Amino acid sequence: MSEQHSIAVSIVSPVHNEEPTLIALVERTVAVMEQYPHIQGWEHILVDDGSTDHSWQTMQALQARFPHVIRLEQHPHRQGQKCCYVTGFARARGWLTVLMDADLQVLPEELPRVLDQAVLNGCEMVCTYSDQNRGGKHRGLVSLIGNMVFMKLIFGSPVRDATANFMAVQTRYLRGVDLIANDQRYILPIAMRRGLARIGEVGCVFGTRDYGKSKYNKWKKMLQGVPEMIVLKRRLASGFYDEPKLEPLKISFPVMAQSGVK
Repeated sequence: MSEQHSIAVSIVSPVHNEEPTLIALVERTVAVMEQYPHIQGWEHILVDDGSTDHSWQTMQALQARFPHVIRLEQHPHRQGQKCCYVTGFARARGWLTVLMDADLQVLPEELPRVLDQAVLNGCEMVCTYSDQNRGGKHRGLVSLIGNMVFMKLIFGSPVRDATANFMAVQTRYLRGVDLIANDQRYILPIAMRRGLARIGEVGCVFGTRDYGKSKYNKWKKMLQGVPEMIVLKRRLASGFYDEPKLEPLKISFPVMAQSGVK
């Protein structure tokens, strides 16, 4: 088995000035993943994106505490979330990559719900949505219109929320892909263009940001969203994301998860 597929799961967390949450993020993630019974071998890749606080030093201390699972990458200057994803997909050794923000708005305790869909149900991608039946908050009118109207109309999205920053995808579908513009918001249609077909979704409860200022602006996202989707649709049709060629599928995830590879 290649180094790239030497473990089951890679969790990728972009980090930009997230010093207040990093310790809790890693401790809680380790606690959850060490108890998850259906895989053998995982890692948590923290990608520092030009932080100006003490995030990098905190990350180094966490790696020293958990050297068997914590891997660090660093961008010397801020390059944005898409570049963190590109770095994460390039470095991931896991057969499956989970994208999970570092600010604890995504709760590590929800990881098993996402992983079950991939490991036990064979989904190539697992998207998440805020589950109001479990106490989740309503995602808002802008998100609802964007996902239930435009994502379905333009890309044929089969899920309720295709743009949440908490999802799992087989790494082979995006390894080596050079995301541009704001295409990190549209992992689903890019992966679908590359052949991904088995898509699942699961309801999750999301946390709230307890420090700093949220980077999310619903009005800006609404104004940008539809033009971005139209441009991406043209980019996909032109074959922009067809390279590099998809890695051949040599082993099924459940088999690997039970194989004892660490």
